[in-house]
Amino acid sequence: MDQAVSQAHETRQEQVVLHDRFDAKIFGETLEMYPDLQEVIETGTINEAAPFVEDTFCSFYKAAPTLLPAEDLTLSAQIRRRMIAEMMGTVEYQQVRAAGTMYDQFSSAIATTAVSYKVMEKLDSKTRKRLNDLQEAEAEAESLFNQAQDLEQLAGHADQDDESGQEMYQQAQELRDQAEAERAAAEELYNQIEANAEKLEDAARRAAREGLAQAGAEIDEANNAISAYGGGGYSHEQGMPKRAENAREKLALAKRIMGNKKLARIAELAGRMVNTALHKQRSKVLHPPDEVVGITTGDDFNIMLSVELVKLGDELLEMLFYQQYLEKSLMQLDLRGHEKQAKGPVIAAVDTSGSMDELLGRGKVPTTKEVWAKAVVLALLAIARKQRRDFAVMFFSSYGEIKIFRFAKAQATSNELIEAAEFSWNGGTVYDDWMRESLAMSEESHFNNADVIVISDGDVGIRNQEREDFNRRRHAKQMHAYGVLLSHSAQHGRNLASVTDAMVTISDLEQDGAALDMMFNI
Repeated sequence: MDQAVSQAHETRQEQVVLHDRFDAKIFGETLEMYPDLQEVIETGTINEAAPFVEDTFCSFYKAAPTLLPAEDLTLSAQIRRRMIAEMMGTVEYQQVRAAGTMYDQFSSAIATTAVSYKVMEKLDSKTRKRLNDLQEAEAEAESLFNQAQDLEQLAGHADQDDESGQEMYQQAQELRDQAEAERAAAEELYNQIEANAEKLEDAARRAAREGLAQAGAEIDEANNAISAYGGGGYSHEQGMPKRAENAREKLALAKRIMGNKKLARIAELAGRMVNTALHKQRSKVLHPPDEVVGITTGDDFNIMLSVELVKLGDELLEMLFYQQYLEKSLMQLDLRGHEKQAKGPVIAAVDTSGSMDELLGRGKVPTTKEVWAKAVVLALLAIARKQRRDFAVMFFSSYGEIKIFRFAKAQATSNELIEAAEFSWNGGTVYDDWMRESLAMSEESHFNNADVIVISDGDVGIRNQEREDFNRRRHAKQMHAYGVLLSHSAQHGRNLASVTDAMVTISDLEQDGAALDMMFNI
């Protein structure tokens, strides 16, 4: 019997970003614990929402995301490749990646959700329909080709004299003809989309940038929340894979915090303050550099060797001088200073009277005195944790109202930090309890030579005997005290100043530079 010749059929890839089974497993885990991502797939406006979302996720999660060559992809995948390439080519994409999406399921999920939704939403209805019709035509062609191949295999095993074999070959050829027709229809749809490729790419790029901006803000907000209340348990360092359990914990913590406006605002402020605090701590290393210990290289004119400056008088050497200046390779003195050594424990005494829930100043984002003070506490805790200093925060208000949280080496659980951030007395303001308790703590070996920071909005009276006793005993224990008064009146502050070594008054919480400078330099 005459046998139909089996035609070769090339199977092309559906996924645009090169990834393996491990990456697919990570994506599956992320879908399970981040429902918003699953919702984007279910409500996507294109048939291939699932592979598009998975490719977008891999573009954020993988260390070096690579797009497969267009010729290896299905026609519909080639269109998706264009959209993802446009997204990956933006500055905003690089910024979001730099925020810490690599190997971070949580941040990658946030970015993927925002970007995928925006890109699919912004596709015009005609392009959407063509893309869906293209996918359906390709899928139908693929199905028909597979059916034809199955029939040809069956026919190949049939008896040479059996007419059923010939019929199967005939059916297989008909299926192939139908598949070719579907393939031709798919190519026509592809050409129609390609004719408007510039418009498609522009729309995808604009939508991606919008989604990336949103994602960047959400990642920053979530990471601030996690950093503020994580108690040092989470690392944002890139290049280290994170376990799924850690991602689940991060997601649960972020949701808990972002669902509470006060906790979220404290975290937002604390994030800014922590950056300020750590910068100030790093800048304290030299106080000031005054001892010559050798010769080094750099670009500081004040300590540059004269032999280098001589080059400026020579036309040929002048260019060499500027080149070395830009490379910071000119010879200069190597100076060293002396770092302040005393790094005692920290005690933060925070007023939680009813008036601390009031706004102070007219900033762009209204902030209460209580929220600002608790953000300071979290920032101080970050410094103490970095320096392995014991830390305590005491919330005071009226007589007998004092609540103390202790954190050895500034380590704390998320629950402990959230409990502290949510705690408040809402009474009046007296100083007696925080003064007495800080002295009592100074008798403990863990809190010897402590730095005490007091934040209050009430400059209440202090009995002379108590003032004298407090100052005498704290000086004997080498306890330093610093005060921050949150008040509209510059006239206030005499009482708080009388029991502290330094004090700053703040009348507008957006003008807190002097206070932060004092506190973050302890």
